[in-house]
Amino acid sequence: MDLSTIINGVGTEYVAEGSILLIKKSFNKVTEFLNPKNFSRKAGQVSAGLAIGYYFNFIKPIADELERGQITLKIGSEEKKKSFKADNVKIKIILPLMLDGSVFERCRKELENSSKATLDLKGQSRPYPVFFDIIKKTKKEELVIVDYARPAAVVKFYYEEVLKINTSADNKKWFNAQEKEIETFEKIIHEMIGKGYNSLANKVEFQLIK
Repeated sequence: MDLSTIINGVGTEYVAEGSILLIKKSFNKVTEFLNPKNFSRKAGQVSAGLAIGYYFNFIKPIADELERGQITLKIGSEEKKKSFKADNVKIKIILPLMLDGSVFERCRKELENSSKATLDLKGQSRPYPVFFDIIKKTKKEELVIVDYARPAAVVKFYYEEVLKINTSADNKKWFNAQEKEIETFEKIIHEMIGKGYNSLANKVEFQLIK
């Protein structure tokens, strides 16, 4: 079964209609890129598929909950509940500016500056762990759900192990490729959000780590 068939099978149930063409287009790019004959094609295609997976695994469950009007955290070993109206929730995604081990480590450390909790999501049978910050404002508290987009780091592994490209800092080809991959990852996430959920409008921001 090819990827287009898979998407046709699940699209109407899990994906906003406006997103289906975007998903097909991105998966087609990835399928083309995976063809050994096309390894010399321009960069930016590996991260498209990774971004779609990240959207469905991390962003969509949160967006579904925000559509219901609020989101609830379970904090600490006692799982004390704290709820926030959808208008007072934002998502911050940490993304490496360069695909390098030292930058990945800085992304991890930045994530760990935030606190841990689980989200109380309707329809989820398993715990949904997240990192979060609470910003106190004059008349309200704002919840910022924080995540490090680790799938973006897979791009480096793919270039090294499959494409056999030298990923040293002085390789201009790799420098340009990783820049394009990161740009594509962020762009696909924004496009998926724009076509899928009004509740996420102006709520998702990226923090690029050097």
